[in-house]
Amino acid sequence: MLEKKRLKEEKQKADAEKNNAEAAELEKKKEVEQLDREIITLRSGIASAEQSIHSGNEEMSSLLRSENLSREKLAEAQGKIDMGLKRKADLSSQIDNLIKEKRKL
Repeated sequence: MLEKKRLKEEKQKADAEKNNAEAAELEKKKEVEQLDREIITLRSGIASAEQSIHSGNEEMSSLLRSENLSREKLAEAQGKIDMGLKRKADLSSQIDNLIKEKRKL
């Protein structure tokens, strides 16, 4: 009788450990999926920053070809480029951090 009880307790303990392991694995999977979603969002931000850089470059190129150079317009175009470069660098850094975090899981 004691042997059956002990075996039953061991089986319950093993089942509980298995359930805990499965729950931990599920939680890990959810965390990875969340990190993937954040990375995708940041990558779309990089695409937007690249568009800003491209737009600033186009404006700068157009302004430099024009006969009437305007310091204000040149500064504005350069500002777009600088803003885009800074934003892209910030987002890239965030993506790198998320990838490192993901590797730890």
